Amino acid sequence: MAYRTTQLNKFGEMIVDGNLIHKIDYIGSVHLISGKHFNVYRRYNSEYNIVLEDSNLNYLVQRNMTIRESIGCAMYLSEDEQESIQCVQAASVKHNMPVSDPALCSLKWSEVQVIYTGITILIAYQSDDHQSQVNEVIHENFMNEVINNYNNEYVAPIPSSPQQQAASSQSEAPQQTPEFRQAKKRRRSELELLEPLPYNLRNKKQKM
Repeated sequence: MAYRTTQLNKFGEMIVDGNLIHKIDYIGSVHLISGKHFNVYRRYNSEYNIVLEDSNLNYLVQRNMTIRESIGCAMYLSEDEQESIQCVQAASVKHNMPVSDPALCSLKWSEVQVIYTGITILIAYQSDDHQSQVNEVIHENFMNEVINNYNNEYVAPIPSSPQQQAASSQSEAPQQTPEFRQAKKRRRSELELLEPLPYNLRNKKQKM
């Protein structure tokens, strides 16, 4: 906490009428859906008058710009990702109530300070990389489900004892009805329309 106070005081150092003062104002807290968080401050001793502080006490100074541009710069977003930034919800420090301005992310930080004194804002953006990762997870879960279904339906468990082997052979025979064989054939066709199964499962399938 002492380090943080020292850093913010340094950012706000000014000489006024021969006296050293510290002037830095809180103007916002930005929360991203991904979990990233920034505190936003305004100082008055530089053209780079916006200071962003992340949860690890790393600091970034910027010129006065819109919320969309500011967060896009801090997060190294592409132009498309930056344009997709939108406000999910926000609250005004001055009015102590929700902000419903649809153009909030297009306001500069100085405008935010004048209108709302400060804000807390939750924002989201469309990330190509994130969507790709989500798609990969969905695809992986889907294929795992396919493989599990394949194992459950077509790969018989190995009996662990002679008694279980005998019971298994007796219980499997009645299941080989025309309906069962038809369902088995249809399921195999569905799997072949997807992706090739892993090598070990392909071998099991060929032996059936």
